[in-house]
Amino acid sequence: MARGLRSAKVKLIRAAKHLQAIKKCIATYARTKPHKIVKKTKGKKKLNVPKSPSLEISLLAGEMVYQMRSALDHLVFDLIKRNPNVATIDSDWEENCQFPMRVRLPKNSTPPLNKKAFERDLPGIADAPFAFIESVQPYYGVGATNNALRFLRYLSNIDKHRHLNLLRPRIRQHQSVRYPSGQRMPVSS
Repeated sequence: MARGLRSAKVKLIRAAKHLQAIKKCIATYARTKPHKIVKKTKGKKKLNVPKSPSLEISLLAGEMVYQMRSALDHLVFDLIKRNPNVATIDSDWEENCQFPMRVRLPKNSTPPLNKKAFERDLPGIADAPFAFIESVQPYYGVGATNNALRFLRYLSNIDKHRHLNLLRPRIRQHQSVRYPSGQRMPVSS
C-alpha cells in the first residue's frame, strides 16, 4: 500500500491521465465543428452551439480535480502520522485531517496564522511542514501556488456539490470599415 509522498505521486499521475483523456475528448468534440454563427436581423450575428460536449469531459475533469485534492490530503495524513507524539493527539484526528485551503482569514487576524488556527485540519503537524502549508494558503492572494490552491478548492467544491460546466464561452469579434474608395480597414474589438 502506497503512503504519503508515493501515494500522492500516484494520484497526480492518475490526474495527468485524466487530463490526457480530457484533451482527446475536446479534440473529438472540436472536430465536429459544434458551433455556428447565425446572422440575425439588422446584420447582427449570434453564436449558436447546438451540440453540447460529451458529459465524459465533465466527469473526467471532476475526477482529475479529486485526484489532485486527494494527493494533498494524503501528504498531510502522512505528515501527521509521522509525528512521534501522534498517540497524544485526539483519537478522531484521522477523520478530520486534511490539507487546508482557506480563502479568508478569520476575523481580526493577520497572517501568518499560528498552528492553533489549523488545529482541526493539521493536528500535531511538525513546525516546518506547517510553516510551508500556512505560507501557500489562498488567503495570501499572491503567488502561483496560492492561486492554484484557490482554484483547486473552487473547482473541487463545484464538483462535489453541483457540476462542472463544460462550456466557457469566448467571443471574438472582427469588424472592418469600408471607405468610399473601396478600401477596407480592419477594426479590432
